[in-house]
Amino acid sequence: MLVRWEIPALNEIKYSLSNASEEVSSLKLAQMQGQRYWVERSFQDGKSHAGLAHYQARGWKAWQHHMALVMMAMLFMLEERVEQQEDYPLLTCSDIYRWQIII
Repeated sequence: MLVRWEIPALNEIKYSLSNASEEVSSLKLAQMQGQRYWVERSFQDGKSHAGLAHYQARGWKAWQHHMALVMMAMLFMLEERVEQQEDYPLLTCSDIYRWQIII
């Protein structure tokens, strides 16, 4: 069991259960738990800016095509963020989405 105390919200404590082996250090478990935010954030960006949740597929093939296009859109946004990192270090998927709508 991993117990995490959030610094900004002093009264908020998060608990996580892990099925990792006993050899895994608590530091490694804490780092892995901290990375969870970025995974959840990428799903939020995919749903709100790349159409991850906007499909009405009736078959497996149509769903696969839609997901492939969403993943390509997410890859484009990631590449843009990496390419523009020096000039715009805080560039988000939302910014790229709005920029594409304007053009």
